[in-house]
Amino acid sequence: QPPRRLADGTAVVPPNVPWCARDELLFPGRTTVCSTCRDELTVRCPVDGAVRPASQQVCRACGTRYVLGAGVDPLTVRTTARPPTGGAAVA
Repeated sequence: QPPRRLADGTAVVPPNVPWCARDELLFPGRTTVCSTCRDELTVRCPVDGAVRPASQQVCRACGTRYVLGAGVDPLTVRTTARPPTGGAAVA
């Protein structure tokens, strides 16, 4: 999909979102190759903003390690209606 643009026409590319600069398209979280031109996609590091190939899992500028698209899948959190065994005072 095309990115949102500022008033001056500059593309707004969120951190850790695969981006094809040639076609100016954003892709889903785990995509590493553009479906239009077949170029390798790039992503911007969420920590320092450095741009890296989408296939790399470590930012070469700050050393942050992350998995592309890791936050894409929904997470189910289950709670219980009672405190843990032994009560709330258990350390």
